[in-house]
Amino acid sequence: MLNTPEGAFKIQLSQDGLQVRGTLSILDGTIYQVQAQVQDGEAAVGFVTSTQSKEYFEAFVEDDTLYVTLADWNNATGEPVWESEVEFEFARSGAAAAPGRLPRNPTPSADVSQPYRPAPAAQPGTPAPAPALPPTPERNLATLTPGQQYNAGTRVQSTGDGVSFVIPQDWLGGLRPNQAAFMLGSNTKPGIGLVIMRASASMADMDGLLNTAQNLGDGVVLYPAGAPQKTATDYRLNFSGGQYVGMAVGKLGPGGNGVIFFFGGPAEQQSYYNRLMQQMVSSLKFVQPQVSGEVQRWQQLLSGMMLKQMSSYYSGGSADGSYVGGSSSKTLHLCSDGSYAYAGSSSLGVDGGGGSSGYSGGSGEDYGRWRVEVIGARVTLVLQSQDGSS
Repeated sequence: MLNTPEGAFKIQLSQDGLQVRGTLSILDGTIYQVQAQVQDGEAAVGFVTSTQSKEYFEAFVEDDTLYVTLADWNNATGEPVWESEVEFEFARSGAAAAPGRLPRNPTPSADVSQPYRPAPAAQPGTPAPAPALPPTPERNLATLTPGQQYNAGTRVQSTGDGVSFVIPQDWLGGLRPNQAAFMLGSNTKPGIGLVIMRASASMADMDGLLNTAQNLGDGVVLYPAGAPQKTATDYRLNFSGGQYVGMAVGKLGPGGNGVIFFFGGPAEQQSYYNRLMQQMVSSLKFVQPQVSGEVQRWQQLLSGMMLKQMSSYYSGGSADGSYVGGSSSKTLHLCSDGSYAYAGSSSLGVDGGGGSSGYSGGSGEDYGRWRVEVIGARVTLVLQSQDGSS
């Protein structure tokens, strides 16, 4: 038995067909029950539980090492909290099993040199989760270019947004010219994926983009299934519609940037999409967004400018003298310090003839900050109002 300076950890497992059961003993003497099932002939996936807590559990054997992954379990979403993921390497005794597979007769004990964390409160009756997909090997690094296609294993980076991610196995993707979202598709897997990157993002932006119906084309429309799950930097929302499901995960970076991952397709593939999403989020990297030369040129061009739009219309000429007419005016001042001032007005006049007439009008104004962003392949003027909306 191996020991750490703090003491020994022991996991005891037994296997009956695809069912794996056992115990996990930690330093304070607490014994957790292990209940898992071998899935895809490889990893055993399930939970470790006590009378007060539950955690996601996943294990597989390679050579003489039993690799165990533990993560908090979110009962609200029915998914592991992957940000809390901790990996353990238990030393096995006895004959080694085939790499990546659980042995038919698991070794009764092993030790680990990492501390164990208690889990959140348990809720009975939660179905066993699907095993995580293995990470896609990174084959090369590519800077995002509209019109370019990227294959599985490519780490795609958008320097203007400060975001990079890896194209998952069996998928390919690209950013079409004049599109705002990076598209993902597969020749062997059903469904569609999207990556939306922003140099400046907020939870309000994500809520506005995601907490609404999503039209995937070909008559497939997905609707939010329940309320979104939010933290300071994390946004998660599931979707459903007929025989189809979808899921979205939004992440905010330390530089004020952000990204949204979305996958959707046939409902029977939901478990696969969950694992695919986990893989995408795990590959995500944030850096400080870089202002491109194109953005700088537009900022210099627009700084200090006044943009004005005016329109009017008139319809009349009847014998009784009736007419309808109106006008509108919109003025936007883009100040050199990055602030803006907007003013708008409109009026409508109606004369029905025979002495009947009417008039209405109104005006409004707004103040905030302006910036230029490259959203996907498009240069966009973004107005951030003082109330936080954009």
